[in-house]
Amino acid sequence: MTELTRYVAELPAGQERLFTISFQNSQWHRLCERAKVPFLKFHALRSCMSTWLQDSNVATSTVARILGHSSERVTSRHYTAPLDMEAKRRAVERLPLPPLSHPHR
Repeated sequence: MTELTRYVAELPAGQERLFTISFQNSQWHRLCERAKVPFLKFHALRSCMSTWLQDSNVATSTVARILGHSSERVTSRHYTAPLDMEAKRRAVERLPLPPLSHPHR
C-alpha cells in the first residue's frame, strides 16, 4: 500500500488512468518471480483494490474510472459482491454449529 500511495502521489496532473501500461500475463509472472513473491493473478489485485475502495465508501463511479471500466454497471456486476461478504460472514457466525473437531490431531 505504501508503494501504491507513493505511485499515485507522483502521477502527472490530468492523467486519467491509474496505470498507463497493460501487463501480459508472462510479464506479470516474471515480475512476481523477480520480486520473490508468490504468483498471484493480476486480476486478483484489481479485485482486492476494488474491495478496499468500496469498503472505504468510494463511489462506484470512481472505482469504475480507477479500474478503467467502460461503465459503472461493469464495476457493479463484477466487483460489488465482496461488499456483501461481511454480512454473509456475520450470518454464518450466528448459525448454531458445534465446535470444529480436528480428527488429524
